[in-house]
Amino acid sequence: MAYAPDIEIPSLGTCRDLVLSAMAELGGRAVQRAVIFKALELGSFSPEQLGMPSPPAVPGRRSFIEYRLGEAMADLKAEGVLANPAWGLWSLPAAAPRAPRPSRTRSPR
Repeated sequence: MAYAPDIEIPSLGTCRDLVLSAMAELGGRAVQRAVIFKALELGSFSPEQLGMPSPPAVPGRRSFIEYRLGEAMADLKAEGVLANPAWGLWSLPAAAPRAPRPSRTRSPR
């Protein structure tokens, strides 16, 4: 992408790794903003990288890095690595809520 040739853009793979690390540090379950903020913290991005604006067609993201982290989350969800059990809530599959099991009661004899 020729977005800003003098600024290194993290790969999608790097962002995926950061998202998974952020999810682990957040206990395996968090809202998207918390995951992105934790991934930004873990990524040690430069001020120049953080200053790159998001693509014009994607309002709501403050930087291209935030856009890329969101893209990584969507990819991980499509692969089944992340779950999105409720609006805005993300989890690692092991931390995803499970449906209650039916009770096993014996019928009276």
